[in-house]
Amino acid sequence: IVGNLDVWVCSLLLLDAILGFLPRNFPNAKIFMGDGGALFLGFTLGALSSDLVANAPSPILVLSVYLIFRMPNADAVSSFVRRAIKRKNPFSADRGHFHHRLLDWGFSKECAALALTTATLFLGFVGVLIALMGI
Repeated sequence: IVGNLDVWVCSLLLLDAILGFLPRNFPNAKIFMGDGGALFLGFTLGALSSDLVANAPSPILVLSVYLIFRMPNADAVSSFVRRAIKRKNPFSADRGHFHHRLLDWGFSKECAALALTTATLFLGFVGVLIALMGI
């Protein structure tokens, strides 16, 4: 999209791998990504977005990348701050993540997954649109 062929090709390959895995990872999952897969995915997405922002032809692209990663970043930051306020280890586990809150409010696992996926896809779509309009 922005002339960075390396990021474009790596993103398409990663998207292809994720789309092949995703249907088997919804509630009542047959396959679990695990920490290793999630860490690899997060690192790769972070590296690709950092490269994209570092070579951004437009400041609008920074806003676009921010929107694309808004949901996972908001969850991580709110978890860190919530634990720090309670004087707990910010890296410890708890049931305060967005999906736990949705489950506690009565959502089924399927509805919670669908709600978070929809919100993430919407923000990602808006981020891509902003990037396309700003270039």
